[in-house]
Amino acid sequence: MKKLWVFTGILAMLLLTLAVPDNAFSKSAENKAACVKWCKANQPDCVKCHANTTCGGRSWKVIKSFKKGTGNWYACGLSDYGRESRKNKTDCDAWCKKDNRCEYCKDHVGCGADYTAIKKFGGPGGENWYACANRDKLSQINKQECITWCHAHKDDRWPRDPCLKCSTAVGCGKGFQVLKRFTGKGENWHACAFKDSRRQCEAYCEKNKPECKFCSANPGCGTGYTSMKTFRGLTVDQMTNVQLADRNTNVFTYVGDALDYFKKNWYACKKK
Repeated sequence: MKKLWVFTGILAMLLLTLAVPDNAFSKSAENKAACVKWCKANQPDCVKCHANTTCGGRSWKVIKSFKKGTGNWYACGLSDYGRESRKNKTDCDAWCKKDNRCEYCKDHVGCGADYTAIKKFGGPGGENWYACANRDKLSQINKQECITWCHAHKDDRWPRDPCLKCSTAVGCGKGFQVLKRFTGKGENWHACAFKDSRRQCEAYCEKNKPECKFCSANPGCGTGYTSMKTFRGLTVDQMTNVQLADRNTNVFTYVGDALDYFKKNWYACKKK
């Protein structure tokens, strides 16, 4: 019985197909041809023809219908959303050509494996577009900017800090302080100098007044006073085992007469 019902259904569909007028499909072809002809004559408002009223998505709208017989066709133009989306893409492409970090534009923030978005083009009115750059390339740009800056400041003398190296370590590593950060979407780089034990002591003493009276290089702080905190200077090993940003060299070249200054321990002093 079930097989009979299936056979009956197939037979009914076949009869219905045969009942469609002979010119139904030709009418659809005529509508398509008329749409294409009209669309070409009405560019740039008309962009394409489509067989349904959606025109292919949110970015499109119907601007003229062709409904002769069966098989309708529709001339499609950009919707407000589509127009804004296209502007976002155009702006992104133009910006990307001018920025040496940018390699291409994408309509989603991920940009793809090993890439990241460095600038967004868009807003609530359309689809966002993103300028994309290679993460490794961004890291190398950060590194090179750090090296260039460090080289320009390598001969600074106390009380300014000579730049001794570039590092990816957030705090530049033990015994060092950050002079300048070079950050972005890639790996961050930092221009580094020796930590200044005297300045550390003075900053600490300022925050701990009135208990802290002054800083001294004398471990005992002098008559009537005692040390409340020690700020250690750098060891010779820390000074000599520095790999500079542009080459390996002896750090004494850069520190010069200020060497003893960086080696000293300083003590925050209070009354006994």
